[in-house]
Amino acid sequence: MTDRESSAAIVDSLARGDHVGLDRQRLRGALGMTALVLGCLTPRGEVRRSRMLFVVANPVAHGARLASAVMRALPSDATIVTDHRLADPSVAAGEDFPSLAARSLIRVVTPARLREALRLRRARSALPRAGSRLYAEYLFVAQAVRFAAARDLLAKGGVELVLVDYDRHAYATPWVDAAIANGTPTATLVHGMPNRANYLPVLADHVLAWGEVQRSWFHEHGVDAAIHLVGRPDVPDEPSRGAGAPRLIVSQSAEDLSDAELTRILDRVRTAADGGLATVLRLHPSVSADALDQRWRRVAEAVDLTIVGRGALSDDIGAGDVVAVIESSSAMDAIAGGARVEVLADAERVLPADLEALVRARDSGQEVPRSALLVAGGQKAIERIAVVLRGLLPHG
Repeated sequence: MTDRESSAAIVDSLARGDHVGLDRQRLRGALGMTALVLGCLTPRGEVRRSRMLFVVANPVAHGARLASAVMRALPSDATIVTDHRLADPSVAAGEDFPSLAARSLIRVVTPARLREALRLRRARSALPRAGSRLYAEYLFVAQAVRFAAARDLLAKGGVELVLVDYDRHAYATPWVDAAIANGTPTATLVHGMPNRANYLPVLADHVLAWGEVQRSWFHEHGVDAAIHLVGRPDVPDEPSRGAGAPRLIVSQSAEDLSDAELTRILDRVRTAADGGLATVLRLHPSVSADALDQRWRRVAEAVDLTIVGRGALSDDIGAGDVVAVIESSSAMDAIAGGARVEVLADAERVLPADLEALVRARDSGQEVPRSALLVAGGQKAIERIAVVLRGLLPHG
């Protein structure tokens, strides 16, 4: 790969990740550049050896629950890779590899890696999108250092498989890139419902999908990776039998609503209330009630209760609940828990794979079987993942 191609890969890898949309970018850029220099003076620690790495890009909230469940399927000698400074304690084990945060990155900067990053920067005129030129410069150099660090670690040998929770996330892409360069097989979980913007093209050799709907979607979009149906280990295998008072839960995903979508939601809330259902607005974990835009604020004013969805929705679902979404991946948690899901998105909105299938079936008067969306959950999904991973490791 030429320097120009490597630089382009670095820029592309920065399109998705926790660094996108952060505030105080100029200050972050200045602190980051300082950390890059100071990192060259910091002693390096030894890296443990393992034949399999599980790289976790999303080590908090839903991501931590998913990773914790997957860890039960890993061989005993696998190593978890997270940024320990940011990760939930349940997954802050194994290898401590930095994110793009300056305080974390300082641990892997070396003079040689920094020189390589600056060389690649000279080969590329375009920078990742950011609100500050200084921050964009930092992001590029920092990610180039991470690419070099992952490559150096894999080049030491011994790693036979790299599993990531999301192969296109900025945290995971250096490991996928290094594994490909090293000839090491790669596999990715599906962290949320796949969509064209965030999941294509697939970088890993293998995809561990939730069900037949996702496998069909990947094939329809020309994905060459091998697709394995494993389900989701972080949701129950059997629907809830809860007998609480039925509710309408509007599950938000921080999306911008059109006027028509707002009207559709308000009408559905009104209909549910007239039918005796309690009405709840469940906010995305990153959103607070006092930071809602005007349209979502109107929804909050119309419902009986507004909550922030920090736990798994599947754990809070009753048998009679109805969950309304625009494009929230919590729809799959609702289905896993046994709730009925209604998609209220505009026809022209591009939906992720599973919601697209639900809408297509609804419009043709059919239903999508739960098993087509979720082939397994809980322990059964863990067992399926374990079987796939044993098959991908050269010696089982």
